[in-house]
Amino acid sequence: MNLNSIESKIVTAYALKDQKTLSDTYIELATEKNKLDRWFNKYIDMFDEKLSTCDKNDPIRKLYNNKFDHYTKLSRCLRIAESYMKKEAHV
Repeated sequence: MNLNSIESKIVTAYALKDQKTLSDTYIELATEKNKLDRWFNKYIDMFDEKLSTCDKNDPIRKLYNNKFDHYTKLSRCLRIAESYMKKEAHV
């Protein structure tokens, strides 16, 4: 999922007052975030002790950090979409 293009898609949909695209994109992002939430729960259950003791170059830590970076960007796009949907609803 290319979050830069999705963010651009959100902004364009808001500018064009395309509520359907905003809503569809929001649902897609929320679904992806839920999947990542489940992934983090399982990953932390499996590697909690290892994560707290391993160094930053360990593959377990790298994977966690990569997923966390993606999760952070995804959450940002989700908040943008939600904000634009609320603005559009008040117009």
